[in-house]
Amino acid sequence: MAVKYACPRWLESVDGQPAVERQNKEYEAKFLPALAQRLSAVLSAGAKTPAAQFNLTVKDIGVIQNMCSFEVAMHNTDKTWCRFLGLGLSSSKGDGHEKDGKDDKDGEEDDGDDNGEDDDNDEDDDDDKNDEAKDVFLKLEVADDLDDYYTYGPGVPFNRHLGCKLGTSLVETVEMALTEDKTGGASAPKKDKNPGALDDDDDEELGVSRAVLKFGHSETILLFSTFLGLYNQKGVPLTANMTPEQYANREFRTSSFSPFSANMAFEIYRPTTATSPKMRRRQGAPAATPAAPQGLIRLLVNEVPMVLPGCGSSYFCEWSTFKKVLQLTSSGCDFDGCCTSLTKPASASAPGSEAKAAFLAAFEKRAEPVCLSVEPVA
Repeated sequence: MAVKYACPRWLESVDGQPAVERQNKEYEAKFLPALAQRLSAVLSAGAKTPAAQFNLTVKDIGVIQNMCSFEVAMHNTDKTWCRFLGLGLSSSKGDGHEKDGKDDKDGEEDDGDDNGEDDDNDEDDDDDKNDEAKDVFLKLEVADDLDDYYTYGPGVPFNRHLGCKLGTSLVETVEMALTEDKTGGASAPKKDKNPGALDDDDDEELGVSRAVLKFGHSETILLFSTFLGLYNQKGVPLTANMTPEQYANREFRTSSFSPFSANMAFEIYRPTTATSPKMRRRQGAPAATPAAPQGLIRLLVNEVPMVLPGCGSSYFCEWSTFKKVLQLTSSGCDFDGCCTSLTKPASASAPGSEAKAAFLAAFEKRAEPVCLSVEPVA
């Protein structure tokens, strides 16, 4: 489920490390402290003592943002936490409680002027607030992406190791799907239990499709995508000092590939032949020598087709082509070896510690696997 907890080296050297969080912190420092200060001032209006005042932090703003995202995703509303976050915008006027022709802030009544100037001013204020709110939420999204890019994404090369086993499983599953004796593929036929019978005893009928399902956290999607290189094909690192245009065109956008209920699907298409293994058995023909599995593979990310790395511009890729890409990606990718903790075991005590001493000696002489760097790319 959460593969990161099976990798002690990642927990020690990547998770929460200052170097890994540096780009995210630099970017947040450009706008979040001011937002927290403005929101604190709004909430503290009317406070008579310092103890009654609010002092929101950048971390608090992150929590409010998450609650806003949750209420939109789960309840299709932005009336609570999102609106609360909007009170901290510099273009916000009042506290949102104006009603009945009165402004709670200054107590002045609407004079009912029909010239429309007040309405025009209100519309301009609303436009300014909407523009600023959009800008703030876009910045919050970039900040989250900077965090995920280095914590789970291609920003730290070591993260690829955490997708190794899923990559191996993908190859095995596709090979099995392309060689199964169901629709006339090139696999060798199964041996009939009763060769004299007119029909055979295959478990599945022609044309039957099936799926292999795996479930995990959104982090699993991020780490597996990093292993496949899906969102690093241009090789441009995501940093805290990019232009608005660069942020708008960034590859690594978690709102697109790792939202609520994120999913990835690999569709396998097998070639059909005029004569199936079943027919060959009935005719008494010898089985063909098994050949390399042939077929097409297509990737869907959240039900939307995506071009696989190394497969040109087509959504459908020859399995033999993509398998070579996977083999190149998997080269030197050792989950078990590279995820071993860097922490040296405690020293053996003098009495009765022969076994422990032997273990420590073996630990010192062990061969270190060749692992990718835990240092950020930027």
